[in-house]
Amino acid sequence: MLSQLIVSHVIKSEHVDIRECDTKMPPKKNSVSHYKPKTAQREMSNIEKGMIIAFFSIFEKISFVATLVNCPWSTVRNFLTYACN
Repeated sequence: MLSQLIVSHVIKSEHVDIRECDTKMPPKKNSVSHYKPKTAQREMSNIEKGMIIAFFSIFEKISFVATLVNCPWSTVRNFLTYACN
């Protein structure tokens, strides 16, 4: 019915006001994103990166630096190899 009304007005080149039509649009769904990352991996802040470099230059032990910064040993090791290049 509505499509026939719109088509007939379009063929006649008349203006169609959709607000005057008696059909109702379905309500919009509020979708909530349920995205969860697969790991707890996150990017280190610049402060953490600076602390790793400073502590390593003072103490020169990756295990001690990892304990102070509260990061895994492998993360500190990988960051230092990246930062030193």
